Amino acid sequence: MRKNTSNKKGQEEMVGFLLVVVMVMVIGLVLIFFLRPKEVEERDFQLENLLYAVLKTSAEEKTISERIEECENDVGCEELKGFLGEITERAFLRAGFIVGENILGYEVNISEGMEYYKSSGNLTGRSRGAATIVRNSLVKIKFYY
Repeated sequence: MRKNTSNKKGQEEMVGFLLVVVMVMVIGLVLIFFLRPKEVEERDFQLENLLYAVLKTSAEEKTISERIEECENDVGCEELKGFLGEITERAFLRAGFIVGENILGYEVNISEGMEYYKSSGNLTGRSRGAATIVRNSLVKIKFYY
């Protein structure tokens, strides 16, 4: 008889141990789900097309992409920065993006090979963006809504 009771106690301990393991696994999965990083920026194909259109826009017989490459070689950076502000704002307007109406704000950023940054409006909240590489420079646009 004693043998039977010790067997039951062992089974009860195993069931208790399995319950603890299952509870720890469930709590771990819940924590992983809630603590994973949130994706702030969503990819937008319309913005990618807009970015490529801006880069292919001609500014005095050279595209913006060609001018970025020249600027990386220290040629015509000031001209390029003047063109970029004007061309990007016109492109945004033609595409229907108006700060204060259908978007809160925007950022245009070129980094690595050359440095350029322009922003307008409220740069908080949800955003959509697009990026590409031109030679050694990372070119990004981001719209906040």
